[in-house]
Amino acid sequence: MEVKKFIEPSNYEVGVIIGRFQTNKLHEGHISLISQVLSQHKKTIILIGISKIQNTKKNPLDFASRRAMISELFPSVIILPIMDQRFDENWSSDVDTAISLPFGDKSAVIYGSRDSFIPYYKGRYSVIELEAASEHNATNIREEIAKETLETSDFRAGVIYSVYNQRPVTYPTVDVVVHDFEGNILLAKKPNEKHWRFVGGFVDRTDKNYEEAALRELSEETGSNLVVDNPRYITSIKVEDWRYAKEESGIMTTLFLVDKKWGFAKASDDIEDVSWVSISKLSNEHGIMTNIMPEHRELMRIFIDKVYSENLIPKVGERLEEVKNVTYIE
Repeated sequence: MEVKKFIEPSNYEVGVIIGRFQTNKLHEGHISLISQVLSQHKKTIILIGISKIQNTKKNPLDFASRRAMISELFPSVIILPIMDQRFDENWSSDVDTAISLPFGDKSAVIYGSRDSFIPYYKGRYSVIELEAASEHNATNIREEIAKETLETSDFRAGVIYSVYNQRPVTYPTVDVVVHDFEGNILLAKKPNEKHWRFVGGFVDRTDKNYEEAALRELSEETGSNLVVDNPRYITSIKVEDWRYAKEESGIMTTLFLVDKKWGFAKASDDIEDVSWVSISKLSNEHGIMTNIMPEHRELMRIFIDKVYSENLIPKVGERLEEVKNVTYIE
């Protein structure tokens, strides 16, 4: 990398580098930059950017891992974290404070490339803008690394470390129940399941809201031939999905009720069968326990209670009495 000559590096006692270094090893561009700054200054600081959201594709490595990677080749460099901030002024103030910590008020200059931090830095230190001597894109490097599975214990240990340092996630899903104005609702079955469930699935990143997600899932799983309208919120609830029974992460679903206008439903996507089921058949605990999949039973209980207490649907029929002294076996 070549230093632009509008600032003379030798006038400054401390050289500062700001970067993220989100690669598995220092590439030629990193090494060239750090070596050049070390050749200009006896005191060198590297500030490593810390994202507010970590363990992502953009920010997979923690601060300790990146510090160790740099220290292995450049043990004399002082390496400090610098947390991302929403406002440039606050981040710049944090940068200035971090630079002053190791050596006090000694003169310092910051090095960076045009597409790095420079447009956002509003602090008091001078900046030397550098031009890259080689093309190295950290995103491309990470994408290539992600394509390869290594047959080493270190690789497996790294995968385990990464997973264990992720926060538990609550995945948003949507479920949708269609009624036909004749007291029936549309339910679905997945392959190898003997009971019914609501139509639904995971929210996509492209969905603008939960209502849109629910209508998309309905279209995907019922063949795109069913036209509905008037989506309205019923409830949201944590789903005890068997796939997450022993995991820290889990599912939170939102249920919507929609009106059938016209068309027909046909099992599609990961659905094996769809059918219109009488609401009255599900209006007591026996009907729910013998007809609904375990993970959707509590959701169905809430739905049925609202249907009858708030008169949400016409022609639902009388609510069935509870069946006593019955033991249900899965």
